[in-house]
Amino acid sequence: MELINLGLLAHVDAGKTTIVEQLLYRSGALREPGSVEKGNTQTDWLNVERERGISVKSSSVSLERGGVRINIIDTPGHMDFTGEVERALSVLDAAVLVVSAAEGIQSQTDIFWNAISALKMPAIVLVNKIDRAGCNPEAVLDALKREFSPAIIPINAPVGAGGRECSVRCVAAGAGAGAGGNAGGEGAASALSAGIGGQGAGDAHDTGDTGGADGAGDTGGFSDEDTIELCSLDGELGERYLSGGQPIGAEALLEALARQSKAGRAYPLLFGSASLGVGMAELLDAIPAYLPSIGLSPDGEPSGVIYKVEFDRVMGKTAHVRLFSGTLRNRDAIATRRPGTAPGDGLPRDSLSSGEGLKPGVRLPFGEDLPPGVRLPSGEGLPRQRQAGRLQAGRLKGERLQSDRLQGEGLPDDRAPTEGAPEKITQIRRISGARREDSGVLLGGDIAAVYGLSDARAGDVIGDSAALARSYRLAAPLFSVRASAAPGLENRLLQAIMELSCEDPLLQYEWEPDERELVVRTMGKIQLEILEYLLKERYGLDAAFSAPSVIYKETPAGAGQGLESYTMPKPCWAVVRLAVEPLPRGAGYRFESAIKEGELPGRYQRHVELSVPEALKQGLFNWEVVDLKVTLVGGQHHHVHTHPMDFFLATPIAVMKALQDASTRLLEPVLRMRLAASEELSGRLIGDIIAMRGEFDSPAMSKGKVLIEARVPVATSMDYAAEFMSLTSGKGAMRTAFCGYRECPPGEGAAARRRGINPLDRMKWILHKRSALS
Repeated sequence: MELINLGLLAHVDAGKTTIVEQLLYRSGALREPGSVEKGNTQTDWLNVERERGISVKSSSVSLERGGVRINIIDTPGHMDFTGEVERALSVLDAAVLVVSAAEGIQSQTDIFWNAISALKMPAIVLVNKIDRAGCNPEAVLDALKREFSPAIIPINAPVGAGGRECSVRCVAAGAGAGAGGNAGGEGAASALSAGIGGQGAGDAHDTGDTGGADGAGDTGGFSDEDTIELCSLDGELGERYLSGGQPIGAEALLEALARQSKAGRAYPLLFGSASLGVGMAELLDAIPAYLPSIGLSPDGEPSGVIYKVEFDRVMGKTAHVRLFSGTLRNRDAIATRRPGTAPGDGLPRDSLSSGEGLKPGVRLPFGEDLPPGVRLPSGEGLPRQRQAGRLQAGRLKGERLQSDRLQGEGLPDDRAPTEGAPEKITQIRRISGARREDSGVLLGGDIAAVYGLSDARAGDVIGDSAALARSYRLAAPLFSVRASAAPGLENRLLQAIMELSCEDPLLQYEWEPDERELVVRTMGKIQLEILEYLLKERYGLDAAFSAPSVIYKETPAGAGQGLESYTMPKPCWAVVRLAVEPLPRGAGYRFESAIKEGELPGRYQRHVELSVPEALKQGLFNWEVVDLKVTLVGGQHHHVHTHPMDFFLATPIAVMKALQDASTRLLEPVLRMRLAASEELSGRLIGDIIAMRGEFDSPAMSKGKVLIEARVPVATSMDYAAEFMSLTSGKGAMRTAFCGYRECPPGEGAAARRRGINPLDRMKWILHKRSALS
């Protein structure tokens, strides 16, 4: 059987979940479609999703159409849960981008389109909610062509938009074909699929008459611009167009569109209303007709990606796996690998900070120092060779417990992945929303839930999948909060956050044992509210969170060097000299050794290399230090007195001395903001941008409207969305997206509170590392 692993992407409230219900219903998988209002949908099955009416986790369902099985991953649309979409993108074959006919292109629409375009992913565009009063489907189509791609080609057209009597008409049926047999326009579904060799609507619930594509020479409802665009993309059609000898009809245009759509060069567009079922039959037929399908690949070594992790109260950890090749069966023993740095796919280069967005684990370079009673789940995050009780005696104590964001751009290849011990699969189940069906086997190309992988985290790979999986960065946490629980429950809170970070690698955290403080990094307010809900529902914890604060970063202002000679009190001997220098914005972190093996043995150079990223977690202003190169320019050891941990102790001191010599500058996160409002508000909007310390391009005026593109700091624009909607009486449009870090002006920004002991307090640092402090 052929397969399509399909993702639904859209801004929040564009109607993705309702679309999934309609597709399941019209394929015969459901007797009746559920609704978000009733809380009985297949993909929003978590209690928090049904209570709030929004998706917070990606969820999968499966249906069949035209001999093709379609695995649909319904993804969240709110920006706080973009990490779920980011991981889903790595396993998709194609996508449906949903746009509201009322709101048009919104912030997340823009972000998801950029991902589709960058990945060259085949996609269909659906303009939903054509029944909404005041909607303007034609204006949305014009905006999509203008802002996204002229190769977005409509294959149906709305009729009677703006009311509950709306319908759709297939463009291949020509102007005289009408709107099809019923309000859903199912009659047109046959036309758009039959024109490319499809088998018609064949809908389990459809009764509409079928139409057909007009003959050669009649382009039906295709515009001249769309015809020319398809001819420019398709060589075969282009030759016919240029020769002028053979007329081009609607059927030929549909065939060319199918070829180019499957290649990711053109994008069919449909109109519809999921709440009324209008256009949903056309969408169901268009998916196998215009998107590429794949065959099962059961041969070879298993190779796949864990794109989602969740916890089942009965079965334990559930790993949702997309297998690219090979076969997995119950009781197979497999090992997962944790990828290292993926330097910056997706985000603009100026937004890439060292190590941002890497798959986190728990880093304990000197051994764990957890509160009493807290366990690491299956050795999670420890260097794999030191798991399962292999931690060496005599390790240094008191290290902060951190989510693992190795600042690894330019690291040696042996650092990038970490591989765990093989674990035995206890069960494999097919996924359909909240339902799980035992299958016992997972074949290459398919997706399923795999149980028994206790060390799995979202983003881990099985076998050699690095080259197979798509990777695109969509988000980075911009806010930090302090989390607390009732006295005596700190251990349970830390354990809960550790488990939740397995599900969402962007949920980063730090535990400071000396201060017994847990700091969590989040995407925004809604994610924090959901986190609070999950802690209460799943773990019975009433957690409290401080007000969110913006996450700044630091970067060296110039070049500098730091020397640390750790030779007392014996037994110890480690001399480290490091040089730091700034790199261009977004270049990340790089490490290099300029000394030879004879000067300092390779194992000690490796200790220095491993210690530097940890030291860079807090710079002179106590923020993470990014965009720099650190070079080991000198070092000494003693064949008798040097202890293996000495270089781990000495390196952070050398790093801080080098930063002190170079000095550092604060970097602040910046949003790209697009404002559209009435022309008379242009002066007020420009004033607001200036007041927020923003930068803007020349305003564009058109038909009484003003369009302003700006870049504004996150810190000054956190509450501007509500102010803008009030200013425009709800008639304006505002789109924002994170676009990186820039240097903070003098006097702006703030230093963070130091967590733990500063290595610049040398004697206290040494005593702390040697567990000599009371």
